[in-house]
Amino acid sequence: YYNLGWCFKQQGSWDKAITCFQRSIQIQPDFAAAYSDWGDILRQQGKLDEAIVLWQQAIQLQPSFAQAYCDLVNNQVVFQETRQKAEGRGQKGRRFDLFLTFVAGGHRRQWGCSSERKANASLLKSLQSSSVSWETFFYLGQVLAQPRNLKVAQGQGAIAAYQQAIQLQPESPLVYLELGKVLVQTGDIEGGIAVYQQAISYPEALQSESLVELRKLLANQGNIEAAVDISQETLELSIDTPQSFYERTQDWVSHQGLVDSNYFPIYPQSIIPLIPPKTPEDTIHFSFRFGSQIELPAPFVAVIPEGHFWLHQDQSTSAVITADNQLLGDLSPEFPILSPGHPEQHPSKHSIFSLGKLPPIQRIEGTVAILAGLLNDLYFHWMLDILPRIELLRQSGIKLAEIDYFLVSSRLPFQEETLKALGIPPTKILETADYPHLQAKKLIVPSFPGTVAWMPQWAINFLKKTFYFGANKAEGRGQKAVRQSRCRRLGREEGCKVEGDDNCLDEHDITRNKNIGIQAPSEELFPSAYCLLPSASEKIERLYISRQSANNRLVINEQEVISFLYQFGFTSVSLEVMTVRQQAALLAQAKVVISPHGSGLTNIVFCSPGTKVIEIFSPNYVYHCYWLLSNLVGVEYYYLLGETLPGSALHQLIYPNSRIEDIFVNLDELFKVLKFAAVVGLQSKNKPETSQKF
Repeated sequence: YYNLGWCFKQQGSWDKAITCFQRSIQIQPDFAAAYSDWGDILRQQGKLDEAIVLWQQAIQLQPSFAQAYCDLVNNQVVFQETRQKAEGRGQKGRRFDLFLTFVAGGHRRQWGCSSERKANASLLKSLQSSSVSWETFFYLGQVLAQPRNLKVAQGQGAIAAYQQAIQLQPESPLVYLELGKVLVQTGDIEGGIAVYQQAISYPEALQSESLVELRKLLANQGNIEAAVDISQETLELSIDTPQSFYERTQDWVSHQGLVDSNYFPIYPQSIIPLIPPKTPEDTIHFSFRFGSQIELPAPFVAVIPEGHFWLHQDQSTSAVITADNQLLGDLSPEFPILSPGHPEQHPSKHSIFSLGKLPPIQRIEGTVAILAGLLNDLYFHWMLDILPRIELLRQSGIKLAEIDYFLVSSRLPFQEETLKALGIPPTKILETADYPHLQAKKLIVPSFPGTVAWMPQWAINFLKKTFYFGANKAEGRGQKAVRQSRCRRLGREEGCKVEGDDNCLDEHDITRNKNIGIQAPSEELFPSAYCLLPSASEKIERLYISRQSANNRLVINEQEVISFLYQFGFTSVSLEVMTVRQQAALLAQAKVVISPHGSGLTNIVFCSPGTKVIEIFSPNYVYHCYWLLSNLVGVEYYYLLGETLPGSALHQLIYPNSRIEDIFVNLDELFKVLKFAAVVGLQSKNKPETSQKF
């Protein structure tokens, strides 16, 4: 119905389109896209007030649905009133910045806002009236400059946003680079050349990309001599790759005759006993066959004079390199992530040796601690690979206050929250994305706690101690967290409001924040889709973690799964809008957790021993990381394989990469696992009468 409605909308058959959107909402009351497109039709019909209500409802149902925000922005509904309310900054102003960052591309689902020139100008003018950070303007420019949106009007808005960012931060070559691209794309070739020339005046690694773009422009203009000069300059800036390696950093320290202050062993090797996952099937999946135990290397901290750190732009490959151009193998992980000690992980096979050159070096005079790892923006890797490295620094005896800079990502809310909790000052942070190849006078590199995605017991204990304060406080924070995340009781179509809970949203849940002028639509107008919140006194012990705001590995029939699990007392949660401490408190009180494979399961770190965890996989992508975590935490781990589309050719066309496959859950099989795990009684009569299959 939705797809048919969208086609009618494109044809201009608005009444037919609205009928289809209404029908799709009747079938699936939380279908945010249907509300949003219905609202867009009403806007085109001149019914702006009604359109606003629908856009607000889309935001209410799905805070990750950026298009609804963009529709509000385009029609200048939010910003003027919001700016007046946020005047004077404080907490309201901070929430406004969060809203702007979301609209301007801070969320990873960047749809982009197809704003008109007038809307852009009004927005930028309102932004200039207060102390908004340069990053906000930069993100705004990125959205307005997206290829799908980049017309002349949007281009001018992007140019204005980047120029404002430069005024606030005139020494960021990244902004110059992006501004140059937009100028060229909108036809201002001379302006683009001038901006690229300004960008290459900074001794930064981004010079190389700016030089490449400048060379292309000069060559296209027929200025071959200048283009050749630029090519030569690019080669001169590039750095040779390492020619050899040390498998262990300790061997390099010993060979160099360095003192004990260059190498700090922290914990001994770890041996993790492995309990096989539980399944009603006769055999376990081969992805869980690692034997009865796994051995992890001993963690350490190394101090490398004049050391280099390089991270590939997609954060899939890293390298720590000594001053004499030696790769340190145990500090240089890369994808694919294999089991500890796997022969294919030997540093002699590192992909850096197949590269011709590395990007230019950004030199830092001082001491830099490397916290960056692989896929730094993924919650799982952040919590279990990155944060424990800060604990290794502390255990080494190196005082954090004596470190000049920390190379680490900090732009996502969970990164900002956790770094603050661990005492990393924002003024000392070098953003990972801004320093792909860094050299410091003194490079401090804590090892990974075990190996990437394989963590020891002490890392689990560290996270619990830092972000969870005990069972006595769990209920209060857990209940508030559930309300703040706008949890929905599974399967309910009729909603209810929470009495006396006007302040039930956290600072990141901006969709119902009255301070920014977005109000929840009336329950009378949309009774079937009104968001249902559990009461404050309710203890949430059975959780289903939804991935509805993710880009991949979605549960295709999630609404059916939700309705089915509701009868067994489960509550659905979207963890992305909670703080880390709120997630910890919520999971600490859970007795059963069900989730498709994804980062939300990282929080089983905070579960109590004996909690039952059921992980749902696509049959073509089964990964063991949360099973390993369950062995460390002491939870009972079960798994369920979903189903795929019929026809291998069709399936391959839709999902060329098995890692991103969506999942269809057979309710009969889910019920089978629930009975096997004793989540429901063996004689339960609640088995679904039918199970849909592809």
